[in-house]
Formats: sequence, C-alpha cells, structure tokens
Amino acid sequence: MLNQLIHCSLNSGSPVTLTATEGLSSIAQHEDALLRHLFQGYQKWVRPVLNSSDTIKVYFGLKISQLVDV
Repeated sequence: MLNQLIHCSLNSGSPVTLTATEGLSSIAQHEDALLRHLFQGYQKWVRPVLNSSDTIKVYFGLKISQLVDV
C-alpha cells in the first residue's frame, strides 16, 4: 500500500501532518479534514473593502484544453 506523508505549515504557524493512502475514502476523509482546518474561523460575510458599500470586481476566466491521444 502506498503511503505518503505530507508536512506543511499554515499561516497560523501550527504544523499540519497529512497521511494519504490509495483508498479513495481515506483520501476524501483527509481532504475534508484539511478543508475544515483551513476554513476554521472563516467569516464569509467579511469583505476586503474599507467601505461596506464599495463594489468588488471579480474577474473569472475559463480555459478549455483538449488532450489528444497520439
């Protein structure tokens, strides 16, 4: 069984250790745990503007790439 150990440090300064295995359910569980950790304390109503009536321009791009089997 393939085991990978990933060490990283987040902005909070606390080290995070993730272990990934070949099993899809195990990977999904680790992904969920990582997302919960990263968004802990996240406040979606906070906006990056000084005045709450200011607008924010969001640019979104989409790129389609085609893979050709040669």
